[in-house]
Amino acid sequence: MSMKNSPNYTHTVRRLHARMRSNSTVGARLIKAVFFDFYGTLAGFNPPKEKVQAQAMRNSGFTPNLEGIAKGYLDADELMSKVNSSPTPITRMPHKEKLEFFAKYEQLILRGAGIEANLETAQLVWSKVQEIPYGFAVFDDVLPTLDLLRSKGLTVGIISNIGGNAPNITEQLGLRDKVDFIVTSQDAGIGKPHLPIFRLSLARAGVKAEEAIHVGDSPISDIEGAINAGITPLLIDREGLLSEYRTCPRIVSIREVIGHL
Repeated sequence: MSMKNSPNYTHTVRRLHARMRSNSTVGARLIKAVFFDFYGTLAGFNPPKEKVQAQAMRNSGFTPNLEGIAKGYLDADELMSKVNSSPTPITRMPHKEKLEFFAKYEQLILRGAGIEANLETAQLVWSKVQEIPYGFAVFDDVLPTLDLLRSKGLTVGIISNIGGNAPNITEQLGLRDKVDFIVTSQDAGIGKPHLPIFRLSLARAGVKAEEAIHVGDSPISDIEGAINAGITPLLIDREGLLSEYRTCPRIVSIREVIGHL
């Protein structure tokens, strides 16, 4: 049973919505900390992942469709979030299973782009993706917002599944001095949406769950994970692909976080 279908998840969602209504009525929020996902929330691939995929597809003899690739990524990332919510997330998979997973991941991206491919072909395209150099770039709205949040006395943290390399990456991007702490899946022993990484983040911030907001772009890893931890979630939808999402408030820029404090 997925967390979304569990009785505990449903009960927590109802509790969260009741708290949101109560907060809006009273007009007071006791938020002391704001947590952010890293990839897709604070930073994206540079060059963008759609362009990396398009190049890999061309290198594999396919004609890419950027809009279709973006839609394919939505399905592929949902698969990744579901796998990471299982008892055996990607970081705990043996090497062979990881290869099989990323072949399925790539297959969904190709399908979104209108290309039906078997797993062997998908694995070949994924290997081409890995050959293309890329880095990360911070979104334009990030640094000013982090500065503003900290100027208001809020504790700001990053909760990331990207592993032990996160401190180095955030240092290179100029983010390290803009936040109070970074918690990775390596620190917690398991990533989002599992509870340990959220509980460790609350402990680092020194706040209770009801005193924190978590902002992320994954309905499963970020939103379901935050809800199950008792943390108020905000879904960031930078590309406008989740306009029908209703579980929690949806924003398109982290500047909007200020309005939810």
